[in-house]
Amino acid sequence: MKRALALIGKIVLGLVALILVLVVTVLLLSQTRWGKEKIKQFALGKLDGMFAGKVEIDRLGGNLFGTLVLDGVRVSDDRGALFVSIKQVALNYDLLDLLDNAVSLDKLELIQPNVTLIQYADSSWSYEHLLEPSQAADTTTGGPFNWRTLVDEARIRDGQVTWRVLLPDTPDPVRRFTNLDLGGDFTYSKDGLELGLDSLNTTVGWHDLGRVHLATALTLDTTGVLRLSGTEIRTPRSSVDLALMLTGIGAGGQGEPIRFQTSVRADSLTLAEIEPFLPDTLAVQGNPRFTLRASGSLTDIAYELHTHIPHGGRADLTGTLGLPVAAADAHTPADTTLRYAAKGRVQNLNIGFLTKKPDLPTDLTGRIDLAGVGTDPNRLQLKLDADLAPSRIVQFQLGSTTLHGELSAGVLDFDTDAGVPGGRIRANGWLTPF
Repeated sequence: MKRALALIGKIVLGLVALILVLVVTVLLLSQTRWGKEKIKQFALGKLDGMFAGKVEIDRLGGNLFGTLVLDGVRVSDDRGALFVSIKQVALNYDLLDLLDNAVSLDKLELIQPNVTLIQYADSSWSYEHLLEPSQAADTTTGGPFNWRTLVDEARIRDGQVTWRVLLPDTPDPVRRFTNLDLGGDFTYSKDGLELGLDSLNTTVGWHDLGRVHLATALTLDTTGVLRLSGTEIRTPRSSVDLALMLTGIGAGGQGEPIRFQTSVRADSLTLAEIEPFLPDTLAVQGNPRFTLRASGSLTDIAYELHTHIPHGGRADLTGTLGLPVAAADAHTPADTTLRYAAKGRVQNLNIGFLTKKPDLPTDLTGRIDLAGVGTDPNRLQLKLDADLAPSRIVQFQLGSTTLHGELSAGVLDFDTDAGVPGGRIRANGWLTPF
């Protein structure tokens, strides 16, 4: 992520700076045939030295004194795949700033930019094949000539981002952000990227979610801190609001792991919509309302959750999640194990309803302490300590109950002191619940 942001920033700002230098050259050389030929040779030489792939521009327009319009911009990687195409790029700039090694744009507008990200079979990404090795290795400078670039107003209208994964034995669903509209400002220099978006709106097509609408405001500073505020996510059946802070992003976070803090509120969420993101062995359902606070890395998360799920119960929990880790390359196996822990209070918890197992209805109220690894019932490892108020498990009605259980390889070893009608039962033993 950090390398991609740096490379993409270098490419865009490199093109802008190079084109503005060409504009100055045009003004100096006027419209002579000799001058035009020299400009063409200069541009081709600079682009050939910067890009491993191919850059094309259909038409250059504007008055060249303070405005520039590029029609039909295309950049391909060294394998011939189109990385970005832009219907039109429009710039308003100050020529005098070029004398101070700076590019100052009053306005930058991209009309219908279309970016395609591809992960090839050798695990490399298409953006890694755009620049010549000498250019790609230098991700700390502010574009060519180590210039500083400032944009007072940047707008993207009707954009699209598409990404594909071409790894062996990996499904290749085409995923897209469409109807991408955003506006803000940014500064890019050797110190890194500063970005402020006052508005970002887009529609995402992902798995079976259908059309997902995202609206947010975003800031990114040179220390690698990214913040999202006023964020709304809407699907046909769900509504979620969140705030998010990420550290370790972009050039400012070079060498640092990405970490986050977030708060989420959902007045309406359909759990079935998130099933495509879960292991195949884990099925869920319900429509919870919840608030969530979480922090950690992108694979190890600490959380605090308060939720109510109609027919599924209530829960006030703190815990951790260890999410599956994708393979770093073709030779490193992915960590597909889900790790989790939860501690807190539940009320009227119906495990059978939540996990789509109608033969395992429960009505549990009390305090629980749970830790598990995996989701496959036959390989699941689980430890549970519970102190329950009067509850029900399947057809068994229980009084106040304490329970300690450990599940491994499909076998549950348990030790319980349970209240039953007319007395109490103290027992230990084992059973196969699945």
